[in-house]
Amino acid sequence: MKFFGLHTDVKKLSVKPSFFTPKTWVELSQKYLADVFGKDWQDEYYVWDCAAGTGNLLAGLTNKYNIWASTLDKTDVDVMKERIHNGASFRKLISNLRSELKILAEKIEPKVYEYGFLREYIFSLYLIHIVLKNVTI
Repeated sequence: MKFFGLHTDVKKLSVKPSFFTPKTWVELSQKYLADVFGKDWQDEYYVWDCAAGTGNLLAGLTNKYNIWASTLDKTDVDVMKERIHNGASFRKLISNLRSELKILAEKIEPKVYEYGFLREYIFSLYLIHIVLKNVTI
């Protein structure tokens, strides 16, 4: 039997058939989505692969916060989690996070003040307190 250009033996299909999405189809599907929804489609839309298997169709997507995947088999879930935690996209995400934290840390200035830096502020609060205490309504 020929299925979308792939030769599949019908006798080998079980109750839960599984198909591997070739990389070229993944790239083509993402190109079609970009053509229809625009180049920023991954930031504007959620992607849910309701028959994700091991997540091949989701490979290469850049906005990991908008991706949803579900599958029947626990082993497929384990494979997807392994791919996320040990895959290049996870390492890139961690690397970007480290870079952003380094930039943020460089912007944080130490809070070192001269002794008595709050003296004028506290004195003005004290004066306001005295004035308000003597005001009767």
